[in-house]
Amino acid sequence: MYARSITHVTICAATLLLVTHAHAKIVEITTTNPLPTTTQPVVIKFAADWCSACHHIDAPFAQISDEPEFQHIIFAHVDIDHNKELAKKYKIIGVPTLIYLQDGIQKDQSVGIKDVHSFKNNLRESICTNFNVTCKQAPVHTITKEFASSQNTPHDHDATNILQWLWNSIMRIFNYCMNMIKRLFV
Repeated sequence: MYARSITHVTICAATLLLVTHAHAKIVEITTTNPLPTTTQPVVIKFAADWCSACHHIDAPFAQISDEPEFQHIIFAHVDIDHNKELAKKYKIIGVPTLIYLQDGIQKDQSVGIKDVHSFKNNLRESICTNFNVTCKQAPVHTITKEFASSQNTPHDHDATNILQWLWNSIMRIFNYCMNMIKRLFV
């Protein structure tokens, strides 16, 4: 019975991992998987598990990495808590931070996000500007109440939205702490 439960958990975890990461071509940069030396343009997202803003931009970052006009660009992710040397090298002072590299030379850096709703278009514009890419015009969306409520931030003062957002943030912090505790015993 115990082995069967472990098998089910393993299958569920593997399926979830495949579903969440299959759509994006984002390279995970770690101490064992360093940033490759390349002449291709590179966009590096520096983030942390405890950063809620970092989680809010995960989906748009992945969507941009899948766009055909950006196939020649390497999209990478660095967890600053697991790769402090690279964060120090690029002088990361806050997360999320996006670094734009061309031929290994830093062209631009943006720290934080101004607006979750416009992040995707701002990222597209930054990529086009920094790497001289001719970009298709992104569709302009009007922010409706339905669109705002579909996002993971409390846009109106609805108590349910705020409580849900707060609960999700607390759970992210809890999971981060549990992972750190597990590392103490491994």
